Amino acid sequence: MELNEQNLRQILVEQREEYQRYLNTQGNEYQKYLDTQRDEYQRYLGVFAEDLGSKVQAVAEGHQVLRQEMAEGFRDVKLEVEQVRFEMELVRSELSIIRNDLKQKVGRDELAVLEARVAKLEHEARTR
Repeated sequence: MELNEQNLRQILVEQREEYQRYLNTQGNEYQKYLDTQRDEYQRYLGVFAEDLGSKVQAVAEGHQVLRQEMAEGFRDVKLEVEQVRFEMELVRSELSIIRNDLKQKVGRDELAVLEARVAKLEHEARTR
């Protein structure tokens, strides 16, 4: 076979066509590979999003339960504070009563003076 310009053109055309078929075949296979990868990635993202959503929901429910428990705890603390306040008022009123009673009673010094006076009067009454 003689290598002339026409033969060389024919060979180049055939080589280009063969290479184009090869590229088309490879391109189709690569596109299938990309499609498969995209589908797998979309499934992964769907599972990931669903899992994340369920975790966010669990956190939200836990937060709601915590808020309810805190509200109940605050109500209990308020009731206890009111109970302590009421009991303190009772103690104050009882202390006031005790203070008034003590003011009306005779102190030790006054009792000692009275005992001395009574002893003196008894002694004078015996000696008469």
